[in-house]
Amino acid sequence: MSGNRKPASWQSGLFTLAAWTVLALVATVQASFANWPPTQRPSFALLLAWQLPQWYSWAALTPLILRADGHARRSGRGLPTLVVLHASVATVAILAHSIVVTLADSWILAAPGQQPFGTALLLHLRSRSQFELLTYSGIVGVGYAIAFFHRQQREALAAAEAQAELARAELRALKMQLQPHFLFNALQSLIVLNGRDPQSGSEMMHHLASLFRYVLGTSHVQEVALEEELGFVDRYLDIERLRFQERLDVRFDVPAETRKAMVPHFLLQPLVENAIRHGIAQQVGTGFVRIASRHEDAILRLIVEDNGVGPGADAGESRNSGLDITRRRLTQLHGGIAQLSIEARAEGGTTCMIELPWKVVSP
Repeated sequence: MSGNRKPASWQSGLFTLAAWTVLALVATVQASFANWPPTQRPSFALLLAWQLPQWYSWAALTPLILRADGHARRSGRGLPTLVVLHASVATVAILAHSIVVTLADSWILAAPGQQPFGTALLLHLRSRSQFELLTYSGIVGVGYAIAFFHRQQREALAAAEAQAELARAELRALKMQLQPHFLFNALQSLIVLNGRDPQSGSEMMHHLASLFRYVLGTSHVQEVALEEELGFVDRYLDIERLRFQERLDVRFDVPAETRKAMVPHFLLQPLVENAIRHGIAQQVGTGFVRIASRHEDAILRLIVEDNGVGPGADAGESRNSGLDITRRRLTQLHGGIAQLSIEARAEGGTTCMIELPWKVVSP
């Protein structure tokens, strides 16, 4: 914490000095246009030397005033305590500044017949105390405004961080809804195949072990390169190839330029699983699953299509559950920019298309 306070304190001090320097320059310009006797008109440099100590004394007092004000407000002792403290601090600050002004008048703008220091100080206090009090109030007011601005910034940042953490938690929850579903179906396929073909079942068990390790090892990851996602899908398809043998024809149409694009992890597997379970598995004979990608303008299009029975009533609720979760993940990650659509192919089967904002892997 201490390492973070020093730069902020240094910047605050520099800003305070700059602000009072500007006021000193403005006061010097005003003084240069004052109605001075011709023989006593001071130079601009002398007027600046006269004004700087007066305004820099306020610069020196500003952090002390703000620190006392902040301490009083944090103590929570109520308005009476705050009024008494400011009255005390204002009295000391105005007296200190008046002494500096009187010394600057007597030392820098010394004139014949000048009054004694004590008399000049009392005269200044009587004639300028209201202006001094307004200056003090201005310092406190600006301090309140800055403190309010910083508090608003902190609250906005905390709200944004809380919202981001909520979104991350929702994404993790949605992804975890997909993973048990996938693992359960994979184990179910293993049981079926193991009873029919023990050798293929043993090979499937090896693929499943590798796949499970990958899924568990990347449970915290939300986005990966399309190339990595395709590798995961291909490992999943190794299992389905053992199950369907020659009945399953998998086709990849993925240009090299799209393989570095970032996509939500675990995005394609539910779509491919739907194409197989609710498409290929429902028909007799060979079926295909085609996975394609296209980069158009600032959009990445991902397509999963099959020549199965199509998105009819028998595809039903189980198909939509995986798609609904995927839609919610896309909304969490990209808002309304990402889209998922599903429609029947004219030749028979189903086409599922996802549109994502184009984003490539950082070098």
